[in-house]
Amino acid sequence: MILVVGLSPCAPPDEDGDGGGGGAWRSWPAPELALAAAARSLAPLLGSHQLVVMNGACTIDEELRFARALRNESADRSVVTLVAQVEVDGLDPSFEAPAALIGPLSTAAEAHRLAAENDWTFRPSGSGWRRAVPTPEPVTHDDADAMRALLAAGSSVVCAGPGTPVTRDEAGRVHRVDAFVDVERSASLLATQLDAHALMLLSDDEPVRLLDDSGSVPVRRLSIADARAAELRPADRLRVEAACRFTEVTGRNAGIGRIAEAVDLLAGQAGLLISAGDVEPRFWGPAPR
Repeated sequence: MILVVGLSPCAPPDEDGDGGGGGAWRSWPAPELALAAAARSLAPLLGSHQLVVMNGACTIDEELRFARALRNESADRSVVTLVAQVEVDGLDPSFEAPAALIGPLSTAAEAHRLAAENDWTFRPSGSGWRRAVPTPEPVTHDDADAMRALLAAGSSVVCAGPGTPVTRDEAGRVHRVDAFVDVERSASLLATQLDAHALMLLSDDEPVRLLDDSGSVPVRRLSIADARAAELRPADRLRVEAACRFTEVTGRNAGIGRIAEAVDLLAGQAGLLISAGDVEPRFWGPAPR
């Protein structure tokens, strides 16, 4: 079976409380250990499944380290690394209002200089300023056919980040754009394009919780309708909507959980499962024909 896995590590907060630069592995005190731990968690799934792992906030060097760690944990399995691209719409409204903060903190003077030199947008962040970029919706994964070929050959695939954002002009030529595409929406779209058996969105965040008058309550299973109607933490809303999109299109279940609990999530013993109906869901739906 084909599993698409979106990995979104949560960095420990920096001195300004914003999370150490967007949750990248490199912001961890020991990124090599974090990558190795994620590989150990996913390796048991390679025994009977093929994985397409979209490694959020991951540089090419980190992608290679993660792929090596995954390969070392399952030496008899083929794991291929791929620098993927994801197409976005150049007319997406987010290009008019950049909102995703990336890069290091700058002083006001540095931000002013960089904005003038590069036509960049900066916004306040904690005690300084960070560059702001658009957050367009992913439209299609240009490398999906290449991934299908690799999967057909028996390999699993590791992608660096959610894919390099690109646009396509009227002549069909591809151009890179400065934008941020979150790994959750990108992985959901890729899982749909690949006709995957299931989508797993994994992070080091705490479990998805429903908000109510008494505070917040962990939740294990939701239908699409209940998930979209639920009152959730902002951090959970993005992951839940990405899972709902996949399930809505394919009729198959999606799981949201912690990186360390990947095997238990697949078995329905941890995390949150999103199902197409209101019945008690089984994680696996029928295999694609």
